[in-house]
Amino acid sequence: MSGAAPETTKHEEEKAAGDYEVGYGKPPKGTQFVAGKSGNPRGRPQGARSLKALIPELLNEKMQVNENGKTRTMTKREVTGRQLVRKGLGGDAKALAALFALDNA
Repeated sequence: MSGAAPETTKHEEEKAAGDYEVGYGKPPKGTQFVAGKSGNPRGRPQGARSLKALIPELLNEKMQVNENGKTRTMTKREVTGRQLVRKGLGGDAKALAALFALDNA
């Protein structure tokens, strides 16, 4: 027994390899995140727009509308507003509530 080398643990080997102390909040160097590599590589693609950013752009698109036999060009926002007013005047309670909410906003 006196000639055998003392057994070393993995922790002692890591400590001997460098002066880096492994412990709470200090993971081993081999298991730390790599600098410059994303932790979510299949996440949201660059340039993807949210619905909140997309809605105003869609509402500002122009479209052809046939009104009283004549073709007019209006934005989708204007067409939606006209339909909401028309339904509200026709007695649709939900359309009236939406109109009042928009008018007070």
